[in-house]
Amino acid sequence: METKRAANMEGRKPPAAYSRQSKKNAEKSAGKPVSIGAIVSVLLVLIIVTVLALVYFDLIGVKDVAVRFLGLDEPTNRYMQQLADKETALAQTELNNAEKELALDKREKELDKRAVDLGEFEKELLQRQEALGQLQTLVEGLNADIGSTALMLEGMDAAKAADALNNLYSVTDIARLLLAMKSENASKVLNSMPADRAAAVIAEMLRYS
Repeated sequence: METKRAANMEGRKPPAAYSRQSKKNAEKSAGKPVSIGAIVSVLLVLIIVTVLALVYFDLIGVKDVAVRFLGLDEPTNRYMQQLADKETALAQTELNNAEKELALDKREKELDKRAVDLGEFEKELLQRQEALGQLQTLVEGLNADIGSTALMLEGMDAAKAADALNNLYSVTDIARLLLAMKSENASKVLNSMPADRAAAVIAEMLRYS
């Protein structure tokens, strides 16, 4: 036991010995120069940290510069341009559709106005046709009356017929009645009239013939 304890005591060094050994190791470490690789590594780490900080906090516009430099904004710009182009095309399409609708509305209004005008024209035309029919009926009645009156005058004595015409009818009516009579009978009636009256009737007959 004594021998083992002595061996352990010999294997252990006193605290003063440890202190001297540490001092020697520190002196050896202090004497070694720092490598360039370590310095460069430290500088790179500092640069990377600084750039990341500037980009993260967007100091002095570094973030935009970095984005443009790395080309990160190109997809976004293309997308925004495509979106703007689509919106422009859509707006142009809507504008074209609006113009077409306005043109159609204008055309419809024009057609409606023409339809109204056409309806009024047709109404007026029908009224004129009705009036013309009434006038034609009246003329046909007058012609029938003139024909029957002319036949009656032809059966009378020329002098009496002339007197009746001068007293009952105007120059125009006398001319129309004489035109409906046979020429020889009309001549006899004219010869039985006063000269001025006969001249006026002959002039009116020429106007109708």
